Amino acid sequence: MNKDNARGYLPLVQALAEGKKIQKFSDSDGWSDWNGYGHDCPIPENLKIEARFANGDINNGEAGQYRWHHVGNGYDLIAYRIVKGE
Repeated sequence: MNKDNARGYLPLVQALAEGKKIQKFSDSDGWSDWNGYGHDCPIPENLKIEARFANGDINNGEAGQYRWHHVGNGYDLIAYRIVKGE
């Protein structure tokens, strides 16, 4: 982290300071699997992420704009990673 990308980590640091649990990443590329249990976003909603869907699509956006619970279609979010350097 440097001064140019530190701003992107502020929501994460704030969430940790508030005692929220942050899901650990599952691979070396930063992707964390998501099983769809529960309806709550597991990370701060204003974090920028890449979201991978069951149909193979990958989109970029803020975590809060996505549907985190699974309904059994191709738009179920199955993995995510925090976008660094934003």
